[in-house]
Amino acid sequence: MNFSRYLIFVFLICLGVNCASYNQTVKCIRNKEITENLATFQNGYYINLPRDWVAYKDIHCNLVYSPKENVTDLDTSNSTVVSIYGPNIMRTFKSVQNIDELTHNSINLIHKNFGNPEIFLSKLIHEKYGKYTTLRFKTNILGDPYVFFLANYYFEDLVYKISCSAKERDFNKYIEDFQRIIDSFEILESKNR
Repeated sequence: MNFSRYLIFVFLICLGVNCASYNQTVKCIRNKEITENLATFQNGYYINLPRDWVAYKDIHCNLVYSPKENVTDLDTSNSTVVSIYGPNIMRTFKSVQNIDELTHNSINLIHKNFGNPEIFLSKLIHEKYGKYTTLRFKTNILGDPYVFFLANYYFEDLVYKISCSAKERDFNKYIEDFQRIIDSFEILESKNR
């Protein structure tokens, strides 16, 4: 049951990102902590992980981050996960023209995938990347209440999304870590460079 719960959880986090669209077979060692140079695995961005957090590949071979206490080689039912989606995998949002359109499309996708949860929207300003938005909502996954916290960036015609999620009972435990990750987020490349 743990494996199927994790599979559904990862599917919902991806919010429409479909690895099958690449028409390739992906192989990786999943749930193994990445200890080598993490920057070689990141897709044009940098983050500073909080202490006691690890990076690893999930069942779709996507790079994800979790508190070390949530990850073991034998258990794939992680409940606290941060995923960062960059322009190379965000086909769903390629046609957006600005942060407002990105936010609107993100809200529509949340409603489609999660059954119209109440969404709390914040519009913020990043000193380097300009306007960005955060979306926070609750949903149930296989009977367990989860909280999602998403940050949306539109910079130089590129979309980046940070998805943070945890079981509702754990969310407050990790909210400061989520915020540290979002605060440390840095775009390293763009199509104009």
